[in-house]
Amino acid sequence: MKKILVPSDFSSTAEKAFRFAVNFASKCNGTVVLYHVYTPVESTFIDTMEKRRLFNAGMEKNALKRLKRLKKKIGGEGCTIPIETVVGRAPITDNILGFACQNDIDLIVMGTQGATGLKKVIIGSNASRIAEECQVPVLLIPKRFEWKEPENIVFATNYESSDIAAINLSIYLAKAYNSRLMVVHLFTPTATNALEDKELAAFKTVAEYLQKSISDFPIRFEPIRTISVGDTLENLHREISYDMLVMVRRNKGFLQRIFLRSFTKALCYVTRFPLLVVPANYPQIRLQFTQPNSSRTDPFL
Repeated sequence: MKKILVPSDFSSTAEKAFRFAVNFASKCNGTVVLYHVYTPVESTFIDTMEKRRLFNAGMEKNALKRLKRLKKKIGGEGCTIPIETVVGRAPITDNILGFACQNDIDLIVMGTQGATGLKKVIIGSNASRIAEECQVPVLLIPKRFEWKEPENIVFATNYESSDIAAINLSIYLAKAYNSRLMVVHLFTPTATNALEDKELAAFKTVAEYLQKSISDFPIRFEPIRTISVGDTLENLHREISYDMLVMVRRNKGFLQRIFLRSFTKALCYVTRFPLLVVPANYPQIRLQFTQPNSSRTDPFL
């Protein structure tokens, strides 16, 4: 996680995302790219081509100045973190996704605008497309988030093999911040005790496998019974204390399916705490686990 991209629209929320990114870069000896995308004037009804070119050049120059002021404000004069300021042209989402791919970005950190803004994120805004389509993790920083280093990180697992990379990433973050890590599994109660016991036994198997595989880092494991996964995630902060939630994006549309029905409620957990979305095919941190000395097969496979 060495190269961090921070898209900025110069809002206070984007500033919070930038602050978080700079702090994280200081933990991992990383670099930050502060990035703004503007929409150039292209209409043929607005003056001549040369005047449009000059006007757009002025917009780009002004955006670059604002990025540099923001860099100085957050980084300070004595900042040792390499911070690059870059201006791109619309379309916003395609530009950001393309820039991340072409420049080997490891992580995108961006802000959301609270409950109203989050609704737009989930329904189909620029941030939604980035979180849904980006091939690297995207960390969403909510408007109501007040800066603090994460002390408790929670990763929600469903025993998929793609969880391995995300768990490793969660451990990486927890080590960087000297945080505690909890792995939770949300499951629906069944009609028979036997089926529920089987579910709990499967989670215990996964927990034992992971803890033996990652012997150098303690992890807490917690199964959570729920009638509705979406409702429980929405109010997870009431069940357990955490400062960052990590989830795997298994396919396009996962955010909509989880949260769309819950928009009549407050969406407290996302509007208060950072959410890290990791793509299921994320390849960068697929650390190899050492198979425990056991005849048990890998429960993730």
